[in-house]
Amino acid sequence: MADDLLRYRSQFPILERSTYLISNSLGAMPQAVYEALKGYADIWATRGVRAWEERWWMLAAQVGDEIGALMNAPPGSVSTHQNVTTCQAVVASCFDFSGKRNKVVYCDLNFPSVMYFWEAQQACGARVQMVPTDDGITVPTERLLDAIDDRTLLVPVSHVIFRSAYIQDAKAIIEKRLHSREANFLTVLERSVFLNTLLYRKGISWTRLLSDLEKVMPPNVRVLNIRPYVSGKNQITLDLTVGAESPDAVNPLYTALESSPLFGGLFQPTFQPPTQAEPLYRYRVTVNYAQKL
Repeated sequence: MADDLLRYRSQFPILERSTYLISNSLGAMPQAVYEALKGYADIWATRGVRAWEERWWMLAAQVGDEIGALMNAPPGSVSTHQNVTTCQAVVASCFDFSGKRNKVVYCDLNFPSVMYFWEAQQACGARVQMVPTDDGITVPTERLLDAIDDRTLLVPVSHVIFRSAYIQDAKAIIEKRLHSREANFLTVLERSVFLNTLLYRKGISWTRLLSDLEKVMPPNVRVLNIRPYVSGKNQITLDLTVGAESPDAVNPLYTALESSPLFGGLFQPTFQPPTQAEPLYRYRVTVNYAQKL
């Protein structure tokens, strides 16, 4: 049986000539990036410094919401930055290393630039303890836990080690904080490469979801964003943003959603007219989805 996801392979040019296994560092570039970068340059060329206020200031928040949709995170709760090291620097800026609890514990399989950052915090008073690996693949959980004591302030660890894909026992680290009288630290858990597990736990099949949407989507309407929500009764609701070149093009979508046995309970759509930056008519549609979890 053919894998439905293979149809997306042609959208990534590098996959035509290689097998790409380093998306944790830099993902394979989608073909659509060419057009997106041209759109960015066009805004810069035509709007100049006004582009910041009109569009660019909010890009990080908008991207954060799109990433948050993968985790069922509420809008406005995901902050995006250039890389993981910058994210951890933002977290570190909230803490004072001048007190007795100033210890930072992590392992030597962290991403190099993350380790460089925490080592540099020694100049601010941090006491850094790096837990070594024996085999370059795994980190002994007990050794990491033993390093955590009543003077530990932060434990910045990766859930999945980037070098080996080894999964650290994050639950054990967090439970030591919750159940130990000595340890009361903050766990900075880097989970950027662990979203697939979160999606699995939510129980939503994205392959099935995209396939079902394709059946009801008119050819001149395209999906711009999908945000699924799961209720306590395992009812899935989809918050969709779709785009079309004309308002009339979206009407067949409404009809298809309402008549499909997989979708229903269509809520009143909202509408945004085209702009210079966003040339499509954009419609936000909320609909129930009958996929079984």
